Amino acid sequence: NVSCKRSAKHCIRLTHYRTDKPKEAPPPQVPDIFQRMKMDPPDINNSGSGDIEYNADDLAGNTSNPENYEAVGKSGAREQMMLQGQQASSIAKQMFRFPRLASVMYFIILPLLLLIGVCFLFGYCLAALEMPSEIAANQAALTQRLQLSSDIREFQELAQELTVDCFYNCTDAEKNANQSEIIEDLITTNWTKASPCYDTCISYDRITNVTLADYNALMEVVWGDVSSLSFHWMKCTPEPVVNQMLQEFPGIRLEQIETLYSYGRYIGDFYIEYERWIQTGMSDEESTQKASITADGHPNCKVNSNGGAMFWFTIMTTIGYGNTAPATTGGRALVYTVGFLSVLLFTAVIGQAGYVMVVVCDDLFDRTKYTRPLTSGWIASLFWLALFYLWNLVFGAIAIAYNKFRIGGDFPLSEGFWYAFISTTTIGFGDYHIAHAYIKWYDLFWIPLPMLMGFVLLANFALKFSEWIWEVVGAKQMPSMGLDDILKASRTKTPGGLGGRPGVVENPRLVGNKPDA
Repeated sequence: NVSCKRSAKHCIRLTHYRTDKPKEAPPPQVPDIFQRMKMDPPDINNSGSGDIEYNADDLAGNTSNPENYEAVGKSGAREQMMLQGQQASSIAKQMFRFPRLASVMYFIILPLLLLIGVCFLFGYCLAALEMPSEIAANQAALTQRLQLSSDIREFQELAQELTVDCFYNCTDAEKNANQSEIIEDLITTNWTKASPCYDTCISYDRITNVTLADYNALMEVVWGDVSSLSFHWMKCTPEPVVNQMLQEFPGIRLEQIETLYSYGRYIGDFYIEYERWIQTGMSDEESTQKASITADGHPNCKVNSNGGAMFWFTIMTTIGYGNTAPATTGGRALVYTVGFLSVLLFTAVIGQAGYVMVVVCDDLFDRTKYTRPLTSGWIASLFWLALFYLWNLVFGAIAIAYNKFRIGGDFPLSEGFWYAFISTTTIGFGDYHIAHAYIKWYDLFWIPLPMLMGFVLLANFALKFSEWIWEVVGAKQMPSMGLDDILKASRTKTPGGLGGRPGVVENPRLVGNKPDA
């Protein structure tokens, strides 16, 4: 009898190839779940019909309800499983009822979210350790700028005094004290003798004008440069001030807002400190020096936990853009210990996620003859490589949208693809990176998650590519035995074997009775 389940044509084809002597049916296979759960499989060789059916609760190992076991043809299967006394978990039941969906959820999505949680936790710790060092570096830069601007101002005032003294010295009287005497002296001056001197004074006046222009230009350089102040680990500007600045000055960057706000707080506190030191009887120069050191430009700064989380993500994934680095002993010690463990966790999660995705996809591809070539060989390698590059295009488009709507910049798709590629391959040149000042807490889900998916696709390609290389090259050149079998065989060598030579395995045919002559 032929069971017709698909079509009459299928039944005819099966009947056509049937021989007079039907082939023996293969022995029923024992579900692999017994081996994984360390349970003894039922004795199916002596069953009546040779067919045993289990529902999801049976395969999950549920022994609490005897009615769950539907053993057909073997009455002792249920009792043998119940003797194990194991209670099935809800995850095990879901794995057998929805294997693909549960595998993707428990081995891909949830572990990737776990990595994001690790970034939030230890990123905050790292930012809290690094913030005092960043404040100290910014304070030193502000003090240096203030002292530099004071020195430039003194030089400009000296140039003005030089011009005034020159005009006084060119008159007949020497350094007259008031304006009326100067005018009277100018009337009685011998201009034939004084003209060359005045020409020199005019050149001094030009120096004064040039010095004043240079002073203004230097002030713009000294106080307009935002590169010397960093805000990787902290946020100092209140949110209402940031929103107001963005509305009044379109196109301004958050780093500039943070810098200008710190400048304002520092200068305001400087004048307060200057008056306090003047009242103590100090000179102007000493008060300026003291106030430049004691003034504070970061009074109400907070830890930038979002920026720290993004930076910890670059540590965990070994991308390392190079836009900043831990400078304190505590921060580096955290990277030495927990950072190294995060790298190991990331490697394990990505490897497991890639394996599960490959198994699920191969199961889907193996269902039809058109997609079956995608499960092995060079076609599978090329498929996963193409999928990896296509995903980089998607991630590049996401990066372009983020840069346009959050930062306000714009760059072509080619640059977005470049950023995606150097990120998903963990190259991380550093020419493109996301500034910590712009990162919101929800950015840790729609920026790192696509990046993690790129890592998974790259791992899938590496897996299929290595299998293909082994099939083409390794399987032909290497012995059929596994390395563990070869090592075990090498340990069984005993001295005094065949021919009396040590280290040679004895010939089993020559052990015991001698062969016939």
